[in-house]
Amino acid sequence: MEGTNNNFRFPLSPWAQRFGQSPNGAWDGMDGQDHSGLAPMMPPLHPRYYGDDGLSGGELEPFPVPSLEELDRLFLSEQEQKRRMEGYRAWQFGPLNNTLYGDFSGGHQRPASAQDEQNNASAFDQGRLVIDESKWLPWLRRENWWVHQIPDNRRAPGRKLFTVDDDEVWKELRVPLELANRILNLLIDSRHPL
Repeated sequence: MEGTNNNFRFPLSPWAQRFGQSPNGAWDGMDGQDHSGLAPMMPPLHPRYYGDDGLSGGELEPFPVPSLEELDRLFLSEQEQKRRMEGYRAWQFGPLNNTLYGDFSGGHQRPASAQDEQNNASAFDQGRLVIDESKWLPWLRRENWWVHQIPDNRRAPGRKLFTVDDDEVWKELRVPLELANRILNLLIDSRHPL
């Protein structure tokens, strides 16, 4: 979604570049940009580093008293955020996404330096979930999946077949399958009634 959108009149705002344009177009052209409808008006947040919001400790600076038009836009934007984000407002995601687990940054706070960012990334890569397909239950392994073959003349033109034989698809399936295998093994070992 990077850049400008040729279907609309104005360039995309930074939030719209990152998260897409508002589907109803209610936020378009207000300030010469097309908007996502997700950017909070108060407090204003950076589209990527929204964890640097100053909400984590201390008191916020008082906001100026908004005009009635600004209040309308504020309440409409919060309504749009709640509608599109399962009841959450954009400013609530900063504290929720500060860390992935432990002390690893969720990527939504500015790193102190480029070296800190590299150190965090390499430490995260070393500590994340290790997938070992050889320890999986036999029926979860790749070679035991049934692949429904669709004749080429019945497939939509230009459509790829979603199959475990596709390495890109398998790469994405490995993580949930590793987790499912671990959960099932724990249930089996504990003789859980489920």
